[in-house]
Order: sequence, then structure tokens, then C-alpha cells
Amino acid sequence: MANINNPNGFTFNSMLSGQPTIKTGVLADSQTIAKGDALVISSGQLGIGLSNSPALYGVAAEAKVTDGAVADILFYPATKDTLFEAQCSGTFAESMVGADVDIEGATGVMQVNENATTEQVFHIVDYIRTDENAIGANTRVIGFFTRSQYIPTSTVI
Repeated sequence: MANINNPNGFTFNSMLSGQPTIKTGVLADSQTIAKGDALVISSGQLGIGLSNSPALYGVAAEAKVTDGAVADILFYPATKDTLFEAQCSGTFAESMVGADVDIEGATGVMQVNENATTEQVFHIVDYIRTDENAIGANTRVIGFFTRSQYIPTSTVI
């Protein structure tokens, strides 16, 4: 059975250690962000991650549109402990498990580009092993962001 072609960004899957953390960041004005979009940070404000982004800050935990003013947005930090699920844009092979690859897409339809290794921002840990997800076209994979802009801060009391 063929996989359904349904790119919908990066979905939080699990943590390798610790508890999942959702943070609040400032979304730059004139942005349209869907839940699951990769995010970058520039001048202290978040924006959409692109296929040529050399590092990512996180993944949007909510949809948000900013018109003319900045706004707060919830996001999952891009850490090596945070696993996300996403659809591959092409044909996945089991030999791609362990590969560092690129991302691609636009707002609401971001995917893992399993055949591109220019930026290598996403590490494929495995593929979703269910009857509804076969190896081949549009396979859903699990992985983490290897190159992150996110630097956690501690609170001093």
C-alpha cells in the first residue's frame, strides 16, 4: 500500500531524555507560521526556516500570523534530545537511517529532504514502523535537528 502524501511539517514525537519543553518566543512581523514549521532566529525574533537555513531554532507548536506587529509564539526548541516526525519529500530507503539531511517546503508543508545533504540539519533516527507507513515514497521518519541556533538559558534566583 502506498503512503499518503500529506506533508504537514514537523510533529513532536518524544524526548530522548527529560520532559518535553515548549517555550515562548517572539515571532517577527509579517510572518505566516503553521504548526510544525521549522523556525530560525534573527535579531532576537523568530521566522520561518528555509531549505538553505544552516541551523534551526525550533518547531512551531502553534499556528500564528503576524501583520504589522510582532507576537509571541509557542515552539519546541531544536535540541538533539527532541525527536520530531516528518514526511520525506521523495523516496526513502532503510539505508538512509542515520543520515544527516536537509529540510524543504513552505509554511504548513515542510518535509525532510532525504536526498539532499547540503545543510544536514536533520538526523534520521528511524522511520515510523506501522502498517500505514511503508518504506518508499512519502515515508514518515523520526529524527532530531543536528544544527541548532537554540541555546538554553538558566534562571538565576
